[in-house]
Amino acid sequence: MCKGSRNLAKQSAAERLLKASVFLVGSAAVQLRKLGTKRKESKSNNTIITSTQDTTVATKAGSRVLLVVPSVTDCNGAGGVATRWNGYSKELEAAGWTVELCTVDGSEELSVPRFIHPCYPDTLSDRPTAEWTSKMWKRLRVHPSQPPVNAVIMTDMIINFPLALICRAAGVPLIYSMHTDIGKLLYGHGGLWLLRMLTELFLVRVSEASQALTAGICTAAITTSPSFMELLQSRGVRACTRFYAAIPAEEIINTYRRLQPAQIQDMREQMTAGHPERRLLCYAGRWSVEKRMHLLKECVTQLPGNITLCFIGDGPIASIVQEWADEPRVVVLQGMRPRADLALVYAAADWIVSASDFETFGNVAFEAALCGTPCLLERAQGFVDQIGKDEATGALLEYCADDSVEQLSNAMKRTAWLTTKPAQVQKAARLRQSGNGGTTVVKLLDEVAITKPAQCSIFWPLLFVTSLLISAFLSAVLSVTKLLAKTESSRKNKQRVETRDPKNE
Repeated sequence: MCKGSRNLAKQSAAERLLKASVFLVGSAAVQLRKLGTKRKESKSNNTIITSTQDTTVATKAGSRVLLVVPSVTDCNGAGGVATRWNGYSKELEAAGWTVELCTVDGSEELSVPRFIHPCYPDTLSDRPTAEWTSKMWKRLRVHPSQPPVNAVIMTDMIINFPLALICRAAGVPLIYSMHTDIGKLLYGHGGLWLLRMLTELFLVRVSEASQALTAGICTAAITTSPSFMELLQSRGVRACTRFYAAIPAEEIINTYRRLQPAQIQDMREQMTAGHPERRLLCYAGRWSVEKRMHLLKECVTQLPGNITLCFIGDGPIASIVQEWADEPRVVVLQGMRPRADLALVYAAADWIVSASDFETFGNVAFEAALCGTPCLLERAQGFVDQIGKDEATGALLEYCADDSVEQLSNAMKRTAWLTTKPAQVQKAARLRQSGNGGTTVVKLLDEVAITKPAQCSIFWPLLFVTSLLISAFLSAVLSVTKLLAKTESSRKNKQRVETRDPKNE
């Protein structure tokens, strides 16, 4: 049993009912999509592209895709999603697609409104508004003054369901790309009981139901790994039947090949606080609660011998991570690194580590193995697709188990030989990459763009109005959440002041 974990067996009847409703919603959404497909097929063949020649024209003659994502910038508050779509957008453009961006951190006309959470001010969260939904509706409608949109791709955002409705109403193909384990992201942040109830009981269940319904009415739904696809399906997201091939990694591999021994040695000096002879474990990435970084610190600091744990990155809990610094045992290097620069970090470390059970793929672990560095990862979705039973690229363990220190020690012993065989780790990583069995974003988009969904000519006004109402409702929920979070933050600050007050000593 994981330390501090919830006893899910004691869920209330209301929670179980909400969970069961997710499956019903997913099933209903899939049937709705099938019904729409049958309506489309019953129409005149003039509305359906069937020939190979027509397919080529549809996908290569300057077709336009609208990409609705938090960001495509390398280092920001969008995490691995931004990195992934930075690469995917380049792939699409290379294949002949015109990519039109709608991002949270962008300045484009259709940039997505941002929601700034008081506890996570740097995170690129979106805020659905009726105004933005109306603008998007106008953009999707065919208009002589603007080039038509042939397809839309969106990632996990609060605006997902309203956007899915207006895409269906406008008859524009929509790909729903799921990257985030929303349930685990929202759980376990503590605070006021009302905030916990709003988040854990209402928002988690509604988010899971929204994922199922949104995926069901989209043209296609896809995710990042086979294991996360199975998890989504178990939650009722039955329409998600595909996963991506491994993310593009040529840039980071090329950077790794250009590295000089002196560069690697200098980075290792920094990561070990001047003790490069110590065995070096490194966590690189976003510093946030769901990454469970504290478990790494607790395990490593109990290990005997000359071992250093280095934290590289930044995020909402930066102030907490800074307090862990205890050189040379624990080294903290604050600051997000551009993706290509991470090749140097991977090359300098003996192992890359992560205790996160939140990942849906795990970009850092994948990239590290391609640079020849083995990984010691949590046995969880995403990671289980990257490390096999042969442990050719590292090992899986349970950082939250009672015997976590022993597990980590044994994993280090079993994989120590890999730290001196980077070429062998790279070879094993490439084999797993080639045997992934997933599809590329270009192939999926080419397929989806020629399967134009039936436009809801009769019900589109109802769908449009519904999307506006849902946007307004979600915006109101975010406002309440923000108010409660501010109240909680003020309460904690007051407690800190009272604790430091000399009168209380």
